[in-house]
Amino acid sequence: MAKKGTEQVEVNNELVHGAYQNLADMVSHHFESAMEVVGEYLLEFFFDHDIELLRTKKPSQKESFNQLINQIENKSSIIPSKSWIYQSMELVVQSHDLSKKGFKIYRMYGEISLNHKLSLLTTNNLDTKIKLIKEIINKNFSDSDVKKLNSDY
Repeated sequence: MAKKGTEQVEVNNELVHGAYQNLADMVSHHFESAMEVVGEYLLEFFFDHDIELLRTKKPSQKESFNQLINQIENKSSIIPSKSWIYQSMELVVQSHDLSKKGFKIYRMYGEISLNHKLSLLTTNNLDTKIKLIKEIINKNFSDSDVKKLNSDY
């Protein structure tokens, strides 16, 4: 029950829960898409489409890239933080690496949430990432489960 003025009104908890989940899914989907687009854009314009340069964070346009990062850090804008930019780049590398492991693995990777994908960024071993992806899907692991498993590997 919630109060509206002096009168008690019934709260539809099922509606609230469903709406919350739908809104979270919508935002997450668009947030993930934005990260992918930003990472791909940076790969194209600052790393000459070279995934190895992106992986090592050594842009071909080093001074221009550094200036972009400085501008992001020093100006309040709608552009997310420096760490968000670097995570976008790391997601592109992770996606690229997993796509090389075959369609089935890449499809499974596509099924997990953005938070799961971000949790996997701290795992350097590709085979470990694949094991974690399988566990995320088969055992319906939460983000915190993945972080704990990540520390166990």
